[in-house]
Amino acid sequence: MDLRERKTRASIKQAFLALRAEKSLERITVRELVERAEVGKATFYLHYRSVYDLSDALQREAIAEIVGAIAEPEAYLAAPDRVTRQLFEAFRTHADVVDVLFSGEQAGVLAQSVEHAMRLRVAEQFPQVETDPRVSALFTFEIQGGYYAYRAARARDSEAQVGASPAEQAAVDAIAQAALAITGLIRADG
Repeated sequence: MDLRERKTRASIKQAFLALRAEKSLERITVRELVERAEVGKATFYLHYRSVYDLSDALQREAIAEIVGAIAEPEAYLAAPDRVTRQLFEAFRTHADVVDVLFSGEQAGVLAQSVEHAMRLRVAEQFPQVETDPRVSALFTFEIQGGYYAYRAARARDSEAQVGASPAEQAAVDAIAQAALAITGLIRADG
């Protein structure tokens, strides 16, 4: 991808994120998006089929960055507390984009997509986890439950801070310890 194409895509992305912060996905039109991005409609359609296609592409990009931030996905089964901390640090690092792209009707998409992507990454090295219901329960608890607990902690602590707020850190610590305890129970049972 050449420099001009990267700049065009960046302009479209920034315009979309600004509009998405102001209104729901369903209310964004291509016309207002291209006006804000200062590109032509034809240019937009060279890259995306619709605003929904653009939104999906940006969501996939954010999910890939979050899941890619997990240094050792294989540690998920051996050290879930460490992976949990990495996962929530990735959520925090990408909060500005995540809070916009996954708001409103899209709120549930992030946790489901991250869970799915993490399952795939771990299953690449440990194929047996795909059919193990205990591991499945761990994934769902840690990622889905953990994500919503994290969001609730962020909502309770509305002050904008650099790094983790005390409420966020307490939630991440509790989630990490619970994941470690559940992993121990799964191992003891298996």
